[in-house]
Amino acid sequence: MSAGRSGGGVAPVQLEPGVNAWLVMGYDEICRVVKRERLFARDPHYWRDLSEGIVPPGSGLGPMMFPRDNAYFKDGEVHRRLRAPLDGSLAGLPLRQFSRENRMICADLIAGFATAGQADLVSDYATVIPMLAVAKMFGLDVALGHELRQCLLALFGSGEDSQAGNRRLEEILAGHMRSRRAAPAADLTSAFVGRPDLRDDFEIIQSMVLMISAGFETTMSWIAQALRLMLTDSR
Repeated sequence: MSAGRSGGGVAPVQLEPGVNAWLVMGYDEICRVVKRERLFARDPHYWRDLSEGIVPPGSGLGPMMFPRDNAYFKDGEVHRRLRAPLDGSLAGLPLRQFSRENRMICADLIAGFATAGQADLVSDYATVIPMLAVAKMFGLDVALGHELRQCLLALFGSGEDSQAGNRRLEEILAGHMRSRRAAPAADLTSAFVGRPDLRDDFEIIQSMVLMISAGFETTMSWIAQALRLMLTDSR
């Protein structure tokens, strides 16, 4: 992504050659955008460059910006219907159990690099914890958690491998959804499968994609910044 000349809290950028956008950076400006649902719609069907074919179907931007059947890409009542399963399913999870398991994930990661005497606290630690933790919440094992992380790195990168990463991500989740439909367990996948407000498999899978992707980048940044402050700020 290349940036143009800044206009305060908003700057013109180019996402891909010929694909222009606005980067909103200021806090007040971001609040105005996200609170004005009718003016700043989330549904990519309103994206003119996409509807007019300026953005090609094979674009690396696709996995991050093309329409999906989940709450992130919907507005109004459809957004609220698709948001309800996320809140309701999380509310029913055994949080103390997951807290214990997350501490074990952190301890295992530290044990893996402690003997080396050094580590990159972002790539070796902060980026790994969220994916393994969220994968555990969905009932996926550690190996699939690591594979999902690689898929998301490709997806967020919006490069040549983003669409392949997205396809593999959805393949993993679709297969797991089918297995949980046959044999439910105490995890988020089973909770999503049992929600009547998720109307078909597409909405279930895309809601899983939203939970996994939204819980990755933001939590990784939070962990990394917290570690940076703990290690550098004397307070």
